[in-house]
Amino acid sequence: MTPTLDAARDALDRVIDPELDRSLVALDFVQSLEVAGGEVRAAIRLPTYWCSPNFAYLMVGDAHEALRGLPGATGVSVQLVDHCEGERITEAVASGLSFQEAFPTQADGELGELRRRFRLKAFVVRQEPVLRAARQAIGDEAAVALRLGNGSPPAWADPAEWAEYLARRRDLAMGDEPGALAFTDSQGDPLAADGLADYVRLARLVRISLESNTEFCTGLLAARYGDDLEEWRTKEVAA
Repeated sequence: MTPTLDAARDALDRVIDPELDRSLVALDFVQSLEVAGGEVRAAIRLPTYWCSPNFAYLMVGDAHEALRGLPGATGVSVQLVDHCEGERITEAVASGLSFQEAFPTQADGELGELRRRFRLKAFVVRQEPVLRAARQAIGDEAAVALRLGNGSPPAWADPAEWAEYLARRRDLAMGDEPGALAFTDSQGDPLAADGLADYVRLARLVRISLESNTEFCTGLLAARYGDDLEEWRTKEVAA
C-alpha cells in the first residue's frame, strides 16, 4: 500500500493552527503537497515572514507527524517556506529536535503548556454556539444539567457545531461517559444557571476575537501570495 494524495490532504486537514483553531488546509497554509510512491512532501506557508517560531514549529511538527502516520509512507518531508526561521524549523522537525533544542535562547520550557492554553480557548469558542442554542431551546437550568448521553447531537443542536465541540472536549481529556455533564467550564467544573448569561457573553467575546484574528491572518496570507484576494475581501467577520 502506498499513500494517496487525498489521504495526505486529509491528514493535513486534521492538523490545527493552535492559535486560530482551524486546519492548515482550511486556512490555505498548505502551499504544495506531493506524493510519489511512499514519499510524501509538503510545503507550509504562513501569513507573514515573521510569524512566531513557536507556532510555526508546532504546525510543521504536527504536519510531519500526521503525514508520517499515513499507511505506506516511507519518507516524509515538511518544509516551512518564506519564513524567517523556515530552514531552522524544517531541519529541527526532520531531525526530531524539540523546540527547546532548536531555539535554546527563545524557548521557555516546551510547548505543551502553550498548546493547552490555546486548546482551552478553542473549547470556549466551540462551546459558545452550542450552549447558546441550548439556552434558547431548553433554558438555563436544563442546559447546565444536561448530560452527554450517547454523544449524539440533541435535536436543537447543529450537528457540525456539536461534533466540533465534542472534539475540543476530547482534546482536553474531559469525560465522555453518558452521565457526564454536557456543559462545564474549560476546567471541567459545573456551570451555574444563574451565571450562565454572563458566561456565554464572555465566551462570545472570545469567539469573536478568534474569528477576527482568523480573518486578519487569512487576509494577510491573501495579500502576501495574491491567492483569492478578491474572494477574501467579500467575507465578513462572524458576529
